[in-house]
Amino acid sequence: MKYSLLLTVGAASLLAGCSKNDDFTPAVGMDGEAIFRAACIECHQPDDEGYYFELSRTADIGKTVRGGGLMMPAFPNIQGEALRSLTDYVMAHSRMAE
Repeated sequence: MKYSLLLTVGAASLLAGCSKNDDFTPAVGMDGEAIFRAACIECHQPDDEGYYFELSRTADIGKTVRGGGLMMPAFPNIQGEALRSLTDYVMAHSRMAE
């Protein structure tokens, strides 16, 4: 009984990220690296080769940032030039899946 309750609470806490928004708002003029370090680095660490992600060719980074994901909160305040700059930074520091 206690075990199933722990599983239920654990699963709910893992899924909480998909319904949560992060209110981070980049300062005017922040570049993609600064935005990534301020908003993303806590959860996304580079691998041994310095890459943060392995992306598919059809990855829509902007959509993921704005809408969130399974465990990632949405960042609705990252938009416009800041979102483009963050997207460029993520693409430059990711490997593409084959």
